[in-house]
Amino acid sequence: MRTLSEKQGVVWYYREAGQQEPPPIAMEVMKTVADARLPIQLSSRPDYSDYIDENRRSVTKKPK
Repeated sequence: MRTLSEKQGVVWYYREAGQQEPPPIAMEVMKTVADARLPIQLSSRPDYSDYIDENRRSVTKKPK
């Protein structure tokens, strides 16, 4: 996490069944990321082609 922070990286996060209660390990991951003060991008798709906005809506990313 320290290296990622030094390189100003971003954590991309996806998990299956994202609307259900997360398993304990997922909560540990989120806590670790938050403790490291790293930005995180949540996705509802396994290919990370979207992100979850501040209103919990899936937004398709524009191609680069």
